[in-house]
Amino acid sequence: MQGGKTYNDRIKSAKVRDKVLDAMLLVYEGKESKLTEKQWELTLRMGTTILPRLNELTGENGGPIQISELKVKIQK
Repeated sequence: MQGGKTYNDRIKSAKVRDKVLDAMLLVYEGKESKLTEKQWELTLRMGTTILPRLNELTGENGGPIQISELKVKIQK
């Protein structure tokens, strides 16, 4: 398959993201001892890329995202 992600890829990605966020929450709460060594390693490696960045969810300076112009071209 070439091109975009399949629906199943998105589901798997969401599951992995949830697991890493759960592990990060354990660390934040001081309960990192509940993590295995491998979970800890993966959490450290993936933690910086799992959390959404503010500029990915908002517009400039944290304000709403504004779209001034939208063009759609349909080809057959």
